[in-house]
This record gives sequence, C-alpha cells and structure tokens, in this order.
Amino acid sequence: MGQLHRLFSKSSASSHQPLVPVVANLISQEGLGGLVLRFAACGLGPQVESWIQPGPNQRLSPRQLRTVFSIEQLDEIAGTADLTPKAAEQGLATLLPRAIDRLTPNGMVPPAANIRRSLGHLDGLIQAS
Repeated sequence: MGQLHRLFSKSSASSHQPLVPVVANLISQEGLGGLVLRFAACGLGPQVESWIQPGPNQRLSPRQLRTVFSIEQLDEIAGTADLTPKAAEQGLATLLPRAIDRLTPNGMVPPAANIRRSLGHLDGLIQAS
C-alpha cells in the first residue's frame, strides 16, 4: 500500500484527501480486478466499464455505492477517514472512478504483476475533475 498511498498523496489537499489512504487500501487489499468485479457483480458493469475504457467516465452516485459496500463498511470507512458517512460516500463516489480510470489507461485491467507500473497514472487524482 505504501506506493499507492504516496502516489495518491501527491495530489493537492481537498475535501476528499482523508479518503485517499482508504481508496489506496481498497485497491491494495482487493486488487484492481477484484474491485472491478465487485462493482460489476452489483449491477454497475456499465459504469465500471466506462472508467476502464477510454472516454468519459459515467458518474457513480452515493446511492449506487451503497450497493457495492454495506452500510457497516461505509461507516467504517467514514470513521477511518474521520468524515461523516455522507461525506465519505460522496468522496468515494468521486475517487473510486478516478482511481480505476487512471489505473487502466489502455482500456484494460492490467495483470496484478503490472499494476505497480500503472500506478504512475494516479498522480493528480484529486486535482483532476
């Protein structure tokens, strides 16, 4: 997680900054492919596919996020980031699509062995809109 955290932390301060280590941890623990499958299994395949493929990213709403993560998981994430649950959901709904987008610059989820090479695409995660 160290390299992910360093790359995310290069971004400027923002209201989402407390969630940067959480997103890095999710990617580190589940793997990018695992996280993508989790979204797809919850009926969010079109959204996650738009984040992977070149072009505009479909939005993710906090409500959709609650289909991927349980209320308990979201409460834990909010506590870890020292945010309200609503702020944590809104931040995750913004950061997760950006992270997946930057880790899949060629329109494919890279093999786990290649993910470290892809991490450079996370620079500016919070700054980019």
